Amino acid sequence: ALDRIAYAKGAMERREFEQKAQLISRVSAILMNLRDTLDLEVGGETAENLYALYDFMIEKLNEAHAKNSLQMLDEVTNLLTPIRDAWLQIPETAKQEAFEAQRQKREAV
Repeated sequence: ALDRIAYAKGAMERREFEQKAQLISRVSAILMNLRDTLDLEVGGETAENLYALYDFMIEKLNEAHAKNSLQMLDEVTNLLTPIRDAWLQIPETAKQEAFEAQRQKREAV
């Protein structure tokens, strides 16, 4: 998502509006997926806050697209970077365990 924001900024600066639209659309899809896969029951307040933050970032992306605003893309980057950094600090084994637990929960339903 962060790479695509950077590419969208470049496309915006070069006035390549079709490419900018595709890139921003892809970032929005990534954020929607992150938002929609949150387990609000298990995650509690943290998951609810992330849900709201992802919604806010999606809204900012849409506004950045409409207004050709590099500053709004920077704002989304500044919000998303600490989330990415925190994710990178989680051990891979913990990520895999959480993924498996989520998969089992979906299969049980």
